[in-house]
Amino acid sequence: MKSNHHNRLSGILLFFIIPISVILLLSFSRKENFISRKIDNVSSLICSCPMQQEKNVVPGLTDDIVNIDGIIRYLQYYIRYPAVSLEAGHIGTVELYARVTRDGRVKEVLERPPSGNYIEIKDTIVMKILGWPNPTTESSNHARLIREGHRSLMALPRFDIPEIQEGAIKVIFRWELKNKE
Repeated sequence: MKSNHHNRLSGILLFFIIPISVILLLSFSRKENFISRKIDNVSSLICSCPMQQEKNVVPGLTDDIVNIDGIIRYLQYYIRYPAVSLEAGHIGTVELYARVTRDGRVKEVLERPPSGNYIEIKDTIVMKILGWPNPTTESSNHARLIREGHRSLMALPRFDIPEIQEGAIKVIFRWELKNKE
């Protein structure tokens, strides 16, 4: 009986300690923002239509983005792993630049730095899937990963950030497949 109670208590502790640990780790880490899931639950992380541009509602965010953290939170929530890239084991880092109009909407996404100044978002947006059993291919030139970054940036809601309006931002995305962590 004591063993059964101990197992239940261990399960409850793991259920609460692991998520809290991850939240604390992410909140103290300003270099990278991770979205990671185990491989058995990736259907919500896969984008089968890379250029789809619907607007998602991100919990905790208003309609307009009012600061850089809002951009990061939106992209963290919205990014997906392209299905074909996942099946092929594509991993890599992609740098993209988004031009923003005067009214704060993303006008276009570029793979090269735009002319003029841009604001670099210091945090890397990371999509990580754990428990990946197959080999991977790393590149900064996987077309579907680039398109997913493009799709995510084009889906951003309006910015209400004066220093970005009529300017540009640089965002770094990284897709990872890890067999264990």
